[in-house]
Formats: sequence, structure tokens, C-alpha cells
Amino acid sequence: MMSHAARGANKRHPARDKLTLLMFLTHHNLLIRIATGWCIGLLLLFGAWTASYAWLPVGALRSWSRLSSGFPLALSGAEVGWSLVLGIFAWNLVFAVGLIVLSSFFRVGRFPLGYLPAWIVCLFYGGLLGTNSFASATSSGPQGPSVMIVWTHAGVRELTAYLLVAAALTNLALWRQRSWWSMRIERIRQWRDLYLSWAEVLCLVVALGLLAWAAYVEVFW
Repeated sequence: MMSHAARGANKRHPARDKLTLLMFLTHHNLLIRIATGWCIGLLLLFGAWTASYAWLPVGALRSWSRLSSGFPLALSGAEVGWSLVLGIFAWNLVFAVGLIVLSSFFRVGRFPLGYLPAWIVCLFYGGLLGTNSFASATSSGPQGPSVMIVWTHAGVRELTAYLLVAAALTNLALWRQRSWWSMRIERIRQWRDLYLSWAEVLCLVVALGLLAWAAYVEVFW
């Protein structure tokens, strides 16, 4: 005869068995985390692209584009070639990647905040595409959502790099906020406990390579 304890242990727990998006974003398998984060980013990009193309005027986000371009835009007036490539790479590394790294040290509940700035950039980039609001706007004007257009821009390489960084640093949280409405932040890990696998380190290296490639494409193509 099976005891009550054994029968209880064999019972299924629907709450535990239910798959959620958060489970894929924080999965122990890095490839699953990358695929999930990248697919969400792609959906956000095309969603913002479609909405901005349909409802926003041409150049509506150009002032924001110039502001976000910052140093590379100023440098482009005086420098060309590899100096500009280095400037773009450094700007994206320090500000965009830096913000993702900083956010990765925090989580809300079980949600790692590193994904959030990467997805926000996806939304912003979709808006730029839909309104042709780039600092160097194309003469053809805004174009509707198209996979082919995405691959001709350097931005998709940058976005992929940001999402790779977010996925690689998913489990590096030092502090946790219990909920989006909670005002309390608690320490859940010490600096000495931080650890990256070889796969995660390789993922970061690939992300840096994509950023360098994107900067090169933006200047020379």
C-alpha cells in the first residue's frame, strides 16, 4: 500500500507545472534565454514600427534620435573613418550596455531588470524606422515594416548585442524588489557570489563583436 505521503508526493502540482514566459527568460539554458529575449525584442520592434508608421508624422522622433546619438553625432562632423567607428562603439558600450549591466544587478520578484532597457531600445528603434527619424534620414522617407529593411540597418546588430548581454547576465542579481509596487529592496547575493559560466562569457564576447560590427557598418556601408 502506498502511504499518504508518497501519494502526496506523486500528485501533480499545476502551479509548478505551468510554463510561463518568465521561466524561459530565466531558464538555466542560455540559448533558451537568448531566443526568448530576442523574440520578444523583435515583436516589440515590429509593433512599434507598425504603430509609428501608421500614426506618427515623418521625423517625429528626430530630436530624441539626435539626443541619443550624443557623442558619435558630434564626432561625425569632425572625424571620419575608424575614429567615428570607435566613437560609436564606445558610446553604445558605455551607455547602452552599461545601463543593461547596471540593471542586471536588480530584479523585481523573479524578473531580471536587464531585459528592460534592451526592450526599450527595441521599441525606440522601431519608432525610428517607422518615422524615418534617424539623425541621417534616408531620402526615400519612412517605409513600412519589412524584414529585409531591418537587415540592411546596423541597428539590428546593436539590438541583438544588447539582448545577448541581458540574457548572459540574467542570474547576476544582487538586489531584489518584491514587486513593482513595493518600496523595499533587499540584498539577495554578495559580490563574491557572482559567477558567469564559460557560455555566458562567450555570449558577452559575441555581443561586443556585434557592437563593433554594427559601428563599422554604420560608418562604411
